[in-house]
Amino acid sequence: MRTVPSTRRPSRHSRRSCAGTSAPSSRAPPTPTNFGSGYDVSGGLGDWTRRQFFDPPVQVLLSTNEVFVRADQRDELRKITVPVLVIQGNADRSAPIDLTGRRTHALLPDARLAVLEGAGHGLYMSDPGRYNAEILDFAGTLT
Repeated sequence: MRTVPSTRRPSRHSRRSCAGTSAPSSRAPPTPTNFGSGYDVSGGLGDWTRRQFFDPPVQVLLSTNEVFVRADQRDELRKITVPVLVIQGNADRSAPIDLTGRRTHALLPDARLAVLEGAGHGLYMSDPGRYNAEILDFAGTLT
């Protein structure tokens, strides 16, 4: 397991809308618990994240949740024979690492677990530098 320390500092740049233009977000920025403490994500990213929950029909959300809760992929994970990178933030409140990432890592025969300190859910959006560095490092170990 690799633990990657946080190097992220809150952004001092202006917030950007989804279209990429410089403009303050009309909505409040996401709370630090959305992406991990110390992550000052853009208003556009916060808005997009909220829309993922509020835009789909309620029945779609309920059905998706039921699949996530009832699905048991443990046997399938044990059968994966290629190297796998499991990457997760240790501040993920919606999918706590002890319930998800660490258990997934333990089931995979040839896996590496990269834990990004202080990163929450959506770390590929809130801290793409560390996320991409882990992927590139892992890819470099493959032959």
